[in-house]
Parts: sequence; C-alpha cells; structure tokens
Amino acid sequence: MQNQMPSYPIESVDRALQLLAMLQSGHRLSVKTAAERLGVAPSTAHRLFGALCYRGFARQDEQRLYWAGPALNPWTPVAVSHTALKKAVRPALEQLQLQLGESANLMVLQGTYIRFLDGVESEQMLRVGLRNDGTMPAYCSAGGKAILAALDPAEVEEVHRDGLPRWPTAKISTTDDLARRLTEVRDRGYGLSLEETEEGVAGVGACLRDSLDRPVGAITVAVPTMRFSQHDLGHYADPILKAAAAASRRIGERCTA
Repeated sequence: MQNQMPSYPIESVDRALQLLAMLQSGHRLSVKTAAERLGVAPSTAHRLFGALCYRGFARQDEQRLYWAGPALNPWTPVAVSHTALKKAVRPALEQLQLQLGESANLMVLQGTYIRFLDGVESEQMLRVGLRNDGTMPAYCSAGGKAILAALDPAEVEEVHRDGLPRWPTAKISTTDDLARRLTEVRDRGYGLSLEETEEGVAGVGACLRDSLDRPVGAITVAVPTMRFSQHDLGHYADPILKAAAAASRRIGERCTA
C-alpha cells in the first residue's frame, strides 16, 4: 500500500522531515532556498535549521550553507561526546602549545568535513589563529587526513562518493589522489598539510582513538609556513604523536566503557 500524507499533519514536523530528505540527498541549502522550497518565511526555515543542527542532523559551513550533519552520516566516527573529548584532550593541547610554541587544535570528523572543537593559541606575534567551531574539508587538513587514514579505504570512498568538496587552497583534486595521500599518511603515522587549509599555514596532525581503537578525532599544530621546516618534520611529528597517544589513553580511561 502506498504511503499517504496523514490528514492531520503537524506542519513543523513535516517541514523538518522535508528538509532532512533534501539534506540526505546531498543538497547544500541556504536559508532562502530552503524557505522557497518549503513555502515558508526565511525566519521559519532558519529556526528549523537551528533545531536540526542542535540534534546533529545538519551543519553549516563557512559559506553559511547547510549540509547533512553527522547524525545522517553512518560513516562519521562518534564514540565519545564532544564535551568529554575536549576535557580529555585539553592537557595534550596545552602541552603541545607549550612545547612547540605553536597553536594546537582538536578536531572531529563530520562527514567529509572536520570541525574544530578546541584549541590553545600560540603566544608568538606571528601565529595561526584558532578556528573553534569552524569547519573545512577533511582532506585539506593534517588532522582530517589523519582521521581519514584511520578509516577503512572503503569507508573513505563511500564518504566521498559525490566527490571532494571544493576548497580554495586545496591541492588534492580527485578521490584517487586522496587515496594515494592517505596511504602516505598511514606509512608516516601522521597527517601533513602544506598551505592546503589556507595560504601561509602548514599543519601536522595525529589521530585520536578510543578504548576500542576507533578514530574519534585528531590533534594538530598549525604553523606559519615562514617558520615551518619541511626538512625537520620530526620536530613537530614526534611531540604530536606522543601527545596523541597520551590523549588517547585518557580518552579510553575516562570517556568510554
């Protein structure tokens, strides 16, 4: 029997479900576009998006467009709450910033993007600012690459089944190229980004894991390129790998059963 619209629809619920269907099909929506498709005022569409974002069904990028959130993406690794993750990882971020003198960040994977959850900013005059709660494609970020490399290649392919999201300074252009880069990350043990997130910024990142060895995030250091030495990557990688290992132990002890 074909499904029929109930005779007593709850309008706000029906509109939210329509938005969910649009997001799940891969659409990027502005408030204006959503309002036009739903036949409602922009303020109504904005409130609906707000509720969906709060529950993880939608997310907003830096162009103020809404995408499917982690709750709609089965490939997004979520094993611990963001609050617990931030608490467990904060000491590692503080230690990294103190040891290397550069900005240190915590990020998690949400679909094809990473979201910055926390950070400790460098105190140097020339420094990379924090992006807390900002997003960018995972394949551009050192930490994002570290998380993607920890997933099964089939999962990475499924996540990017519609191709790589565009980014102004991206240097990886195809999923095949991404697969090759992630093989390098697995061999090295850490992710590397050279002016891929933005011009003048380099990054080194390592994956964080829970007690079941599942990837739950990454920590990175962001360094101005004029101060970054590609010939001494161990200067950054060694402390980051040690910090990631310590933070992962703390995550396993405090955040998961």
